[in-house]
Amino acid sequence: MDEIGSQEWDAQVTATPGGSFLQSWGWGELQRELGNTFWRLREKDGLALVIKRPLRFGKNWLYSPRGPITASPATFATLVAQMEKLAEVEQSLFIRTEPATKLEQPWRKAPKDTQPARTLVLDLTKTQDELLAAMHQKSRYNIRLAERKGVTVRFSKDEADIEHFLTLAKEVAGRAPFTYHPPDYYRTFMRVLDHHGAQLAIAEHKNKVLAVHILMTFGDTVTYVHGASSVEQRSLMAPHLLQWESIKHAQVGSATRYDFYGIAPADAGPEHSWTGITRFKLGFSGKQISYPGSYDLVRNRPWYWLYTAAHR
Repeated sequence: MDEIGSQEWDAQVTATPGGSFLQSWGWGELQRELGNTFWRLREKDGLALVIKRPLRFGKNWLYSPRGPITASPATFATLVAQMEKLAEVEQSLFIRTEPATKLEQPWRKAPKDTQPARTLVLDLTKTQDELLAAMHQKSRYNIRLAERKGVTVRFSKDEADIEHFLTLAKEVAGRAPFTYHPPDYYRTFMRVLDHHGAQLAIAEHKNKVLAVHILMTFGDTVTYVHGASSVEQRSLMAPHLLQWESIKHAQVGSATRYDFYGIAPADAGPEHSWTGITRFKLGFSGKQISYPGSYDLVRNRPWYWLYTAAHR
């Protein structure tokens, strides 16, 4: 395990297949500000950001979101061995990883994936005309409609603007089966990560905020991490224009990929809570990508079964 600085860490994350903002230096700093214990483990050809997740009764589990990242099975095993040592010291119930390939015993598939197991990614090396042509006709129409109706979009790193997102998130949570973090999480997110690629995209009409995205730029990828919109003036189709302007804005930088960050499972029925948002995202076209999902290495079986029963 090497000592390393932020620039060298992020350079290794971006250079490693499967590297994500969830393994970035900034994501570790966010954990620090949230009061979470974390570790940065590093080998020559792999690394892992590991977060201690608290549970009731003083219990905990260790989690490496979208990690450990490495192309070497041997290095993966080395990083996991280091995580096991941490788990022993911390008396963790289990270790959760999200590897690039499926794992065999003693690993077991988690009862529920922590990060989305499927996503949609746009190729930003295509021209805007090509991206528009690939969209669903209804999505193109709604974008043009929002433009004609005078919806505007701006981008912001102003911490005060996160309050617009929180207002809309509260509205969404009251009408749809979506769960948001507590408000202070998003305030801390923007305060810490505005120096690490986070920004807000805000759709407005006549000075009224209709939709807000939280975007994260890391390496060659811009990720649509969180979003919220109002049902007021729904006919203005602000979310469609906001998404399109976010994609165009991503092209201005060095990004070559736009990650919609999560769609429903391929076999999901119409009752799935992500059905609506998945239909919306798929309207922009892109490549569907599947991940193996979350895997657990159990260290305390009785407590693990209690945990899984409570989180199904």
